[in-house]
Amino acid sequence: MANKNIKPSLTIKEIARLAGVSPGTVDRVIHKRSEVSPDTHDRIMKIIEEFGYQPNLLARSLATKKTFKIAFIRPKHTKSNPYWLQSMEGINKAVAEFGPFGFNLLNFEFDSTDEQSFKEISRQALENNPDGVILVPFFIKESHLFLDECEKSDIPYCFLDSCLKDRNYLSFVGQDGFRSGYVAAKLMNYMLPDPAKVLIVNISSSFGNTNMLYQRVQGFRQFFESDPKHKTIEIFQREIPDSSDPNQINFDKGIIEELGIQGVYIPNSRSYIVAQLLEKHHLDNLPVIGYDLIPQNIKLLEKRYIDFLIGQRPQKQAFKVVATLFEHLVLKKEVIRDNFSPIDIITRENLNYYSKSLEG
Repeated sequence: MANKNIKPSLTIKEIARLAGVSPGTVDRVIHKRSEVSPDTHDRIMKIIEEFGYQPNLLARSLATKKTFKIAFIRPKHTKSNPYWLQSMEGINKAVAEFGPFGFNLLNFEFDSTDEQSFKEISRQALENNPDGVILVPFFIKESHLFLDECEKSDIPYCFLDSCLKDRNYLSFVGQDGFRSGYVAAKLMNYMLPDPAKVLIVNISSSFGNTNMLYQRVQGFRQFFESDPKHKTIEIFQREIPDSSDPNQINFDKGIIEELGIQGVYIPNSRSYIVAQLLEKHHLDNLPVIGYDLIPQNIKLLEKRYIDFLIGQRPQKQAFKVVATLFEHLVLKKEVIRDNFSPIDIITRENLNYYSKSLEG
């Protein structure tokens, strides 16, 4: 039975909601600033006192007037990959909520087709002497080099989207890449004859050095290798160079015809590149599984040229990782190390239930 004497602690946003004011007004009361009516002041203070110590802890942190610079390093969105635009909704929400408390996000965007771009952007991030880092560790080798420098300078860092498990990270927010690949294989297993041939299409400039892509492929392969009860599947893999211009990504249907492929798995958001080719040649009976609710993928899911999309909730991930670093640096709270996002399985039939606020 729950102890009724234990009162839940509130965030500044929740205090503002209960008091019927803005978070900025709560901030002014905590800092004992003017321009707040006595009635509003008393109402806010009553809520703070009723719900205990956490708002007081925040007030003590804010009283120092310390500001925090957070370097947020992530891929920039492009025509071929608009996925990263979706995370901006969560980032903007986080800026609005935590910015008033001296928590400043510095955005650094790199080209996901170019390791050198990552090196340059990460160097710029370190030159800003951040108090914390949020990193999408897209390129494995370059990320390790960057994190070595963070650890030398005692800069805490969080991972977004994918995780380098052997590092001393503060927190990770994202999907379990290996498990999502495993789920994709299980879905594919239901749709194929036995035996069958499956093609994995890696649209990437550097597959072996691309963290999440590698994890998903490993999970997909492991499903068919782990249990003799699964169907006998021969897996082929092709690497297709990525490009910021989708028209420059060259995928030939001859690969499918030559190998006698009966199912296609694309472990990133560029599923539409393959599906567009299938649509062009009226190949609508070939099972296709990909990732992410970007507009191009949604269109081809609706047309039945993609059977399943695995969603990741990028807006919620982006907000959560900023909130986690805020709790650590400002509130001095212990944080959960691994925050795994759900592995959403999206079909044409349930697509409408995934609103922009959930996935984008």
